[in-house]
Amino acid sequence: MGILKDLIDQIEAEYGPRNKQPIPVLDGQETEFPVPVVVTSDGRVLAWSSDPPHIRVYAWALQTLRSVPVDDLTANILKFPSGEMDRVRIQTLAGSLRITTQELQSALNQLVREGDLTFKTEGGRRIYGLAPIRWQ
Repeated sequence: MGILKDLIDQIEAEYGPRNKQPIPVLDGQETEFPVPVVVTSDGRVLAWSSDPPHIRVYAWALQTLRSVPVDDLTANILKFPSGEMDRVRIQTLAGSLRITTQELQSALNQLVREGDLTFKTEGGRRIYGLAPIRWQ
């Protein structure tokens, strides 16, 4: 799975094997982390501000995107987050992930190139979605 396996390997390299050092869980109390948290899901940390941009973007994608690219109209009807990217959304997402817009574009391109994300172009905008799982 490319990036996901690399993310797990990176976490194990930094914190040791999973059974020795679990990923910190947010429990609603003030929890101090060694570096600021950027992306969380169900109380689990998916990305830290010290992670490379493509790791942060992939963590966001796993939390936000669907397995097919969803445009704004469909997203509004189905109450899904949209993978549609325009200039404003790119700037907003880059700010929330604490990276530059160039780093965000580069990370999205890398994830598409490695097969972790897909996109379709509609009206001059890219609409991103998660790529189907590849079994190796």
